[in-house]
Amino acid sequence: MSVTRKQRGYIRRAAYTRKTKSGKRVRVSSGLIKNVGRPGKGYRGPNGSPGIGPLREGELSQFGYTNVVKKSVKSRRSALKKAVNRYGSLSV
Repeated sequence: MSVTRKQRGYIRRAAYTRKTKSGKRVRVSSGLIKNVGRPGKGYRGPNGSPGIGPLREGELSQFGYTNVVKKSVKSRRSALKKAVNRYGSLSV
């Protein structure tokens, strides 16, 4: 079930099973709950969707990461390994 315009501000809670005080297991069905999370948390792209940040064209070409469609897996990975050594794995 998708969230309609009237239900904005709500998120889908997954179904789960809980134990009662007497030890019985009760299944709680999925439903909509009010979203109380922090707004604006995390990176948002230009159209509001989550993303990985702005991409900089040609930045990896100095390591040989160009024309990747025709390159072999070995040469692509070696170029990326050089970039990781220079910039760090999270930046690449």
